Formats: sequence, structure tokens, C-alpha cells
Amino acid sequence: MASPAAAPLNRDNYTQQVWRWLKERTGGARPGPVILLGYGSEDRLAPTDRLLAEALPPENVRTVPGGHDWAPWKVLLARFLEHPAVRSHCGDGVPD
Repeated sequence: MASPAAAPLNRDNYTQQVWRWLKERTGGARPGPVILLGYGSEDRLAPTDRLLAEALPPENVRTVPGGHDWAPWKVLLARFLEHPAVRSHCGDGVPD
């Protein structure tokens, strides 16, 4: 049975609608983009990130030591540039 149509996105329901969209894509109901998630293990938002990580394939999730700051994000970006989904769209790296 198909789920009911989503309500129009607005300020009051956007979080619910994002989770609905994610559930449809990760549950195989509808194809969607590859979602990559990376975060610092001490990030203040890590509890929410862990919840999202449970819905994603493990190979699409990376964590590194650190908080909500540039240092872990730079490490994560370098790692994600090697992810097959990124390489298939962007080639073998960043231009010099």
C-alpha cells in the first residue's frame, strides 16, 4: 500500500517531511540520490547524525574524532572524495 501524499513543505513540518523523504529512498520505495554522511564523534549534533546513519548503508557513513568544526570536516571531505559514488561523478580527484 502506498503511503499518503506528503503535505506541502512549510516551516512547521519540514523536519517530518525530510524524514519521510529519506525513509522512502532508503526503504527502496523510490530511487534517490546517494546520501553520504560524515561527522565528528564529539559533534554536538552527533546524536541526530547517528539516527540518520542508521538509515544509510554503512559504507556511506564516516566518523572522525572531533566536534562541530573545520578540522574533522576537512578529513571527512578528503575521505568522501574517494567514495565510489563521488568518484563516478567527479573522476579521480580534485584538479590541481
